[in-house]
Amino acid sequence: MALRREEDNEKVKLLREKCNHDLLKSEDEYVNMLEVIVKNVFKPLHEHSEKLRLKPQHVQYVYLFLEHMLQFHMNFLSVIRDALNIVPDFHKYGNFVQMYDDYLGRFDSVLKVFAEWKSMEFRSFASMRLENEKVKKCIEAPMLCMLPWYLYHPFDRLKIYYKFLRDLESLAQEGDDDKSYWKNCWLNFEKCITKSNKVKYQISNTNFKDHGKLVVCTYIQLYMYMYIYMFVCLRKHITGEKRLRTKTKLLEIQLQIHGDFKTIVRDDRYFIS
Repeated sequence: MALRREEDNEKVKLLREKCNHDLLKSEDEYVNMLEVIVKNVFKPLHEHSEKLRLKPQHVQYVYLFLEHMLQFHMNFLSVIRDALNIVPDFHKYGNFVQMYDDYLGRFDSVLKVFAEWKSMEFRSFASMRLENEKVKKCIEAPMLCMLPWYLYHPFDRLKIYYKFLRDLESLAQEGDDDKSYWKNCWLNFEKCITKSNKVKYQISNTNFKDHGKLVVCTYIQLYMYMYIYMFVCLRKHITGEKRLRTKTKLLEIQLQIHGDFKTIVRDDRYFIS
């Protein structure tokens, strides 16, 4: 019995070490991503804002929380990097979820400010910054139409902390002092994640096309749109003019992603195949 208990304790110890290792590795990647977005995208935008026909205070408003998060997580990473056990430090710094909750409260207005950045100077400069090698190395799909998702990314990071807390809570033994702490802590993260999911749904279903605003669209949405049109073409046996009209509509959608909002397909136009 004692031998089995010792084996169980060793198994729990190894699982805790794995949790620590996984969190440390992902924290390092997260800090790199924040640093790239802040230092290689938004700070240059801030420094050249007037040339890009942007208001400096608006640019700062958009990325201010990302900068705060970067500063915190750089310090947090330096603390936990050499720790054999991250648990005590998470006890100490776990209330940082409030910073994310505050960012969430501002996020709707951040998107509204961001949607007003529609000058060609901004588009060209931002696209150039996204071509930076550091950006390409740390960020998937570094495209202009994905910038709102980079602003949202910290909320996805909360899910990693949530999983870490749930895993540790499940490994804690009955009567452990940590068990009640882990439960209360992951509940706070869960509340913030639930609210952030509503914001994510809002971004996915928001089109900033009106008045020439930036279109927020992913390539997945584009391909879904294309397949829907292809399906309609097959079902209705569209030929000749209607088939060409459908292809032209797809071209119009692709152009809108890159900032060209001219309407190509109109009822008063005729298409010759």
